[in-house]
Amino acid sequence: MHYLHLLCSLTFLHHCAPRKWSELTQQITEVKSPHVLLRHARRLVDTELRERGVLPPRVSFNALPLRSVRDLAPVMDLCSRLGASSFRVLLDHIEEAANTSAHMASTPVEVVDLMTKLVLSDLAGSRDVYDPYTRSGEFLTAATEVAKRDGMAPITVYAEAADSDNLALAAMNLAVQGGAKPVFKLSAVPWEDGLAEHKFDRVLTNPPFNLHRTPEQEREDRDWQFGPPPKDNDNFAWVQHVVTSLKEGGRAAMIMPDNAGASQRQQYRQIRENLVESGAVEGVIGLPPNLFRNTPISASIWLLRSPKRERREISFIDLRARGAVRRGKRKLSLSDVTDAVSAMLSRQRSTDFSTCVDINTVQRRDYSLNPADYLTKAEEVEHSYEPVAKAYGATTEMRRRADVTDSHVDALSLESAAAFQNLTPNNWHRSTLSELCEIQPGPSYSRLGTKDRSTEGTVPVVLPKHLQDGRIVTDDNEKATAELAETLSHFRLKPGDIVCTRTGTTGASAIVHRAQEGWLLTANLLRIHKLDTALLTPEYLLHYLSTPHVVAWIKNRAKFTSIIDSINRAALGELPIPLPPLDAQRQIVDTLEALDSQCQAHDEIVKATRETRAKLTAYLLSS
Repeated sequence: MHYLHLLCSLTFLHHCAPRKWSELTQQITEVKSPHVLLRHARRLVDTELRERGVLPPRVSFNALPLRSVRDLAPVMDLCSRLGASSFRVLLDHIEEAANTSAHMASTPVEVVDLMTKLVLSDLAGSRDVYDPYTRSGEFLTAATEVAKRDGMAPITVYAEAADSDNLALAAMNLAVQGGAKPVFKLSAVPWEDGLAEHKFDRVLTNPPFNLHRTPEQEREDRDWQFGPPPKDNDNFAWVQHVVTSLKEGGRAAMIMPDNAGASQRQQYRQIRENLVESGAVEGVIGLPPNLFRNTPISASIWLLRSPKRERREISFIDLRARGAVRRGKRKLSLSDVTDAVSAMLSRQRSTDFSTCVDINTVQRRDYSLNPADYLTKAEEVEHSYEPVAKAYGATTEMRRRADVTDSHVDALSLESAAAFQNLTPNNWHRSTLSELCEIQPGPSYSRLGTKDRSTEGTVPVVLPKHLQDGRIVTDDNEKATAELAETLSHFRLKPGDIVCTRTGTTGASAIVHRAQEGWLLTANLLRIHKLDTALLTPEYLLHYLSTPHVVAWIKNRAKFTSIIDSINRAALGELPIPLPPLDAQRQIVDTLEALDSQCQAHDEIVKATRETRAKLTAYLLSS
């Protein structure tokens, strides 16, 4: 983890303090001890942070196992090439390495995107954005990006944090992303000793759930606008601080635990009543479980405004069934975010996942702010057998397709090795990857970074997250303009190319199909192309790259060549490749793809059968 903090510090220095960076690079040739150089780097970083009004982090670089100054040279070279999006990746790695607790971990990027779009949609004329519980600065950097993207004047962002190390990393993050004028404050109880006297146009925050930091006497003596919070946690202290921090006409979005909106405890209910009757509640969005790091619980987004009693409607949106699960965590898709934003801003009266109700309805529900209490009608199942029959028909079709794949696999006669007697290695050759193809790294972040990708572009870009099970699976959220793509023609993909990740989750690979011709390679990928097709087929190479021992080889080589997992062109080029004759390569590919198709077909049967069961259960047990 010390290495990751070093990478963050050096990347920050390179991006935000060119003179200090130049001074540090000059020291490489002048000092002999790596620890002297590290201490100098730490002093420069600490000075830059103090000049920005932030205490330096407490992490030390002294424990890093460096033998000579030359060990630092490739590290500094790497940091000089890392872009703003890489800084976010480094922060994610720090949280993962530290096993950061839920009340300190960053908010998922898609939740940040949703909240930012909701409250900054009408930002024109507004200039102050505040996060009273800053984690890694994710909300404030997102607000900064919106301001830059929409051509607004630079905004002023206010960051308060309970932990000095978090605040330092957030300050670095904001500085690297650029475009904002930040004000920083260290405060565990912002309504008591923070920026409590300030008022803001927008507030975005994800405060800690169910923690108790407010002194007992403070709870009794303070004049709480909507009622004193319960003694056992600060959930409603945070809500009141957010609302009272808003300027007239100000708006806020904050994460709240579900029980805050549904609990029948008298204090909870009374504060909700006062919030609703004041017109401070604009809407609530229920989120699915397993979105947040190191906690499985679900939560909600509360959309708040400066109080105005004329407001008589509240929107409720239920996203609890949305999103896809990968590696045990759920992630909202771009369409989930877009649907929620559209429903909230248009205040649609009724959809299958959203509704807008008047305050009288909320009063009758005992001031519940739980979306499920207002969307039960949308969830009711029509008492018809048609959905069951349709689902069962789909299951039958999946079984038919599986029968076809099963027959193909049966024809391979896999019960013995006799089917592969012609694959003896006597006539195989061995080569290295670099002798069989060209390996090309993607363009630098300065040429194709986050700022260059949007939904308005026309040319899809390929990112590491798009490499799934040997295929490239993208959404419409990551595209470049045709003009930019023209300047990057050298990085446009062709059918038969193979792309693989070079940083982070090294080893994932995928083949480019004809429909993906012309798509753009990005910085964290390597492109394998111009294969010697007299010796090697792309499909065989893809399957070979996906074998566990090759993935392990790449990961091990990545750890050996870099502090963070990152493999370069030269290292990957040393990968040994066994070369059977082309006919044997095709037989291997046909066999493996037949098994892949069989797996996929049976997975579809399981999925369709579960859907049939769900529909039948609803039919049999509905009133």
